[in-house]
Amino acid sequence: MLAALALAREHKTGKGGPRAVSRAVREVSSALGNTPAVARASYIDPRVITLFQTAQVIELPEAPRPVAFTLEIELDGDDVVELPTDIDGDAVRLKIEQRVHALLLAAC
Repeated sequence: MLAALALAREHKTGKGGPRAVSRAVREVSSALGNTPAVARASYIDPRVITLFQTAQVIELPEAPRPVAFTLEIELDGDDVVELPTDIDGDAVRLKIEQRVHALLLAAC
């Protein structure tokens, strides 16, 4: 899913080829805390890269600001800790997963 998203962003900016794939693989490896070689061999579906090379990528989700609120926690005395929360992040992730799944099914 991360690779499909990274490659779709590369495609949107008009970038392609091996360097775009390398940037996407590095982005995935960074997010997973692995080396690019491990990420590519173990976590990235090779079909996503093959489809990118033929200009087939997922549609990037629109990036509306997720519904969020700030949780305020009062500590002893007058101290207040504010924690931002993200309520709708799962909805965006689900849309991306569905688009990756559809892309891979269409390639079969």
